[in-house]
Amino acid sequence: MIVQRVIFENSKKQNLIGIIRAPQSYELSIFPVVLVLHGYKENRDRDVIVALADHLSHLGFVTLRFDFAGHGESDGDIGDFSVTN
Repeated sequence: MIVQRVIFENSKKQNLIGIIRAPQSYELSIFPVVLVLHGYKENRDRDVIVALADHLSHLGFVTLRFDFAGHGESDGDIGDFSVTN
């Protein structure tokens, strides 16, 4: 299994921090991808989020779990968090 930390920007130029999990041979094949998202005032490392991503990756999915802006390690202020943001 490949596990890689990633950093990408949202539309507000804030860095969002995430983890990609993929089968070892993912570079040689095409796999379905699942985004595993956390709830309000949570983060990507919550036990249920990690367990779900692990389970899906063992079933052959590439998973991406990341911290929304203002959560966990990602940039931003949690006070600015909303569904539309």
